[in-house]
Amino acid sequence: MFDQLGEVKVTESSLEFTSFASDVATGISLTREGAMLANMPLHGIDSKFDRVVIDKPMESMRILGSNLDYTYRVPPAILRRRRRFKGLRSLWPLR
Repeated sequence: MFDQLGEVKVTESSLEFTSFASDVATGISLTREGAMLANMPLHGIDSKFDRVVIDKPMESMRILGSNLDYTYRVPPAILRRRRRFKGLRSLWPLR
């Protein structure tokens, strides 16, 4: 979902996405324990999740728990990076 849209860090205990500094500032971090931290103007999210559902175009993820239903959307300004790379893929097919 976040390929070529920013920095992605994956460890044994977490997944973290941070946009490139030159783009809109955004990010999200998910832990195996079900904790979430989003770099957005959120207030009052103090719930654990047990499922993550990524939409087909891979532009948003829905984070679900017994007391949580939150959708993280990648900002359109960052999604434009994908369009740039689609053109390159037609010139240099990826295997």
